[in-house]
Amino acid sequence: MEPVRIAIVGCGVIGNIHAQWCVKDENITLQAVCDVNKEQADKVGKEHKALKICNDLNDVLNDDQIEGVILALPANLRAKFAVSVLKAGKHLLTEKPVARNQAEVQELIDNRGDLTVAVCSSRYSSFPFLQKIRDFIAAGNLGEIRVVHVRGIGEDAGPKDSEPPIWRVSHEFNGGGIFVNWGCYDLNYVMSLCNWTLKPK
Repeated sequence: MEPVRIAIVGCGVIGNIHAQWCVKDENITLQAVCDVNKEQADKVGKEHKALKICNDLNDVLNDDQIEGVILALPANLRAKFAVSVLKAGKHLLTEKPVARNQAEVQELIDNRGDLTVAVCSSRYSSFPFLQKIRDFIAAGNLGEIRVVHVRGIGEDAGPKDSEPPIWRVSHEFNGGGIFVNWGCYDLNYVMSLCNWTLKPK
């Protein structure tokens, strides 16, 4: 099987992590990296030996060599860029949240066709250890689960050496606050453990 030719759009912290994993996987060729910040695109592209470095999404969309695109962009750009990727006939992996509202999600669904679309990331929900816990709970070993309290415990990173990017602290660019940024992981984890599902009304 030939490696899948991937482009990464967005060369910030998360885009760089995606690039690290792409080059470790023999089933992937890092065909391109793209970022409007030329310096950032050059840095990530050269470090991970991308075959192409560009600063315009159209260079990715119009490249027939690229089969799939990883979007590592702020929340306010994801749905718009994702639709463009799908309309260009390319498979898509995007960060969470995939969109800011139900209408944007529906537009993605409407444009998906037969393409593969995936979203990062469901925290551990497909890991074997979680399946064992899920089975234990489903067998009734804890009785009927009606309420779950969640408390996150982690390392205190302390003060940052630099200011976060403007999109990170902007409601317009990254609306949803802690729930969209971090709480969705915890919600997904608890729902997976309890085998619960949510459906919007």
